[in-house]
Amino acid sequence: TKIAINADWSSLNSLNGIVDVVDGRRFFFKFHQVEGEEATVEEYYRAELLQRAGLPVDMPVMICRRPGHQILLYTFRSDRQLATLCLAIERREDDAETSRVARLEADLNQLTGRIYIETLHESSAELARKEAIHQLFHNRLVSPDVPRKVGGRVDRFYAGQTMALPGAELSFAEFADRHWTVNGVEYPSTLAQLFEESRRVLDPGQLGASGAVVAHGDAHNANVWVEERGEAARLVLFDPAFAGEHVPALLADVKATFHNVFAHPLWLYHPAEADGRYKVTVAVTDKR
Repeated sequence: TKIAINADWSSLNSLNGIVDVVDGRRFFFKFHQVEGEEATVEEYYRAELLQRAGLPVDMPVMICRRPGHQILLYTFRSDRQLATLCLAIERREDDAETSRVARLEADLNQLTGRIYIETLHESSAELARKEAIHQLFHNRLVSPDVPRKVGGRVDRFYAGQTMALPGAELSFAEFADRHWTVNGVEYPSTLAQLFEESRRVLDPGQLGASGAVVAHGDAHNANVWVEERGEAARLVLFDPAFAGEHVPALLADVKATFHNVFAHPLWLYHPAEADGRYKVTVAVTDKR
């Protein structure tokens, strides 16, 4: 009877919203649809794997797994995303709330770690290649028809572009060939070298030789509910688009760590606010 798409700052490559149906029930929905990635997207939304392993996960009431039409419907809840709560803490620096969230996070981390140990097993290249998590990494570094060469998003987003820096403009080829010093720290690799190393190291066949675990794979703070139950409050995972039972163990928490730590929420989700807080200066030489 009614549908609304949320204006959600945390949804960078997904859509979510609310739908009301005839019998009075209300649902929350979410799906991923990234232009140019239709051929490689294989999102299984395998929440049942996480539930069986013992992870706290919001179970969808309806799943469509048809390629190009993947979508989840959840029973509507009024809980906040952990990312929303953390942003509020960032803005008002509430020490009491910070301590509470830290306790909830520690509980989830301990449980997740225990489940990783319990489900840790030997994998193979064949098993690894079937996991949807590679859509977040290797599949975005290469083009489907040329898997042994850097392409994909690197070509679509950067190749042929001009990189505008304060006081300098470089072609992407020039930009990617420079070494970096950031806050006095010299980094040994150029971006071009890092892209090539990532293509090689993140190849699913290469990762199949390492241990694997049952994992969500994309459990950053915007995919976690803060389920308020008074003293029994807990964190609950949702949107298991890249969950799997043979997720390379070393890959399982890379994206969540990037989102929550290195891609500080202000510059990932609120760059204008970051501009107001921080100042960046850049100097460019022939090699650096």
